[in-house]
Amino acid sequence: MPDWEDYYKILQVDPSAEPEVIDAAYKKLAQKYHPDKDKSAQATEHMKRINRAHDVLSDPAQRRDYHQEWLRRQGKQPPSSPPAAPPQPAGQRPAEIVLSSFFISPENVQLGGSVNISVMAINNGVITASKTIAMTGDFTGSQTITLKPGAKGIAKLTITPKTIGNFNVSIGPFAGSFSVTAPRGPSQTNIVLSNFSISSEQTQLYGRVRVAVTATNKGDTASSMRISMTGDFSQSRTVTLRPGASTVVRFIIIPKAIGTLNVSIGQFTGTLSVSEPKVSPRDLVFLLILVVALLAIVLPIVFFGIFHK
Repeated sequence: MPDWEDYYKILQVDPSAEPEVIDAAYKKLAQKYHPDKDKSAQATEHMKRINRAHDVLSDPAQRRDYHQEWLRRQGKQPPSSPPAAPPQPAGQRPAEIVLSSFFISPENVQLGGSVNISVMAINNGVITASKTIAMTGDFTGSQTITLKPGAKGIAKLTITPKTIGNFNVSIGPFAGSFSVTAPRGPSQTNIVLSNFSISSEQTQLYGRVRVAVTATNKGDTASSMRISMTGDFSQSRTVTLRPGASTVVRFIIIPKAIGTLNVSIGQFTGTLSVSEPKVSPRDLVFLLILVVALLAIVLPIVFFGIFHK
């Protein structure tokens, strides 16, 4: 049998934690330190310790015997325990708020992001009680929580790191760490734009207009770029080009308002003048022919109906 270990510390739970809290802590640690995810040399041994702690603390009989030994080692109970004192009457027993289920989320954050440090509090007493939960380490803070008998609550402290690095925080018997990295800059691209054009700078309402720009990869590696048209019209396309390759990116717009409209792509800007639709002489001739054709069909039907009544 291995040397005696503090199973409460291994599972990061309070000695008075309830079974469901112990199970939740075990699942969290198993997911984090399983050898499939933790590639360190100590992963297998660490997982064995977690499993051993859970096996003992999840079994009522084993946990009772283990807890007696834990109390003795903590100096909270002499090796030969005297008879237990009779319980105090309900309503006179002091309040007892214990902590469990310590979480840090996320454990990796970019500079300027926020990190939540939370812990569950449980009132195991018989009267309503309050407890100030303090965070120490590289960041400090506190929150006071008030719970009714048997109630649970989560205390959450939010911090925003101002520097890059690894940081440690503690709440009660629990401790953890998180890392802060530099923010990722915008993705780099070797694609440049040129030859911006608008097929017709004057059009009628609901006419089709083509807006185009040439994209060229000036770099030595393949590159992608999201090309966006902004202004009074909004569209976007993503292009991927090999080194030295070019392509024409086209957008089709249909104006639905009269006036001068603006269109921009990258550093290029243009305008489009939209007017009311005009009827040309050719359109008038076509309409006249259409009316005559309809009358040639309708009138004989009408007269035929009249003379045969």
